[in-house]
Amino acid sequence: MKKRIPLFLVVVGVCLIAAGFFYEVSFAGIPYQDSTPEMKAKYDYHAGIASKLTHIGIYPLSVGLLGVVALAVVKKKDPDGGSTA
Repeated sequence: MKKRIPLFLVVVGVCLIAAGFFYEVSFAGIPYQDSTPEMKAKYDYHAGIASKLTHIGIYPLSVGLLGVVALAVVKKKDPDGGSTA
């Protein structure tokens, strides 16, 4: 069970980062060259949401990767090879 939590965090982090990327591509897109204030406000709103999704996804991804590395180090140091039974 303990081995699954870091992997779950990695998957959640990757999914949030992918969701932020796809949200940005789908809704924000490329900013207009000569945009009106309304168009700029709409772009900034959607780009902000995409940025927050991406930044929020970095945290579980980082924690999950650290957990995977920590479990690998503990397993390597364990003389039984990580078996608890």
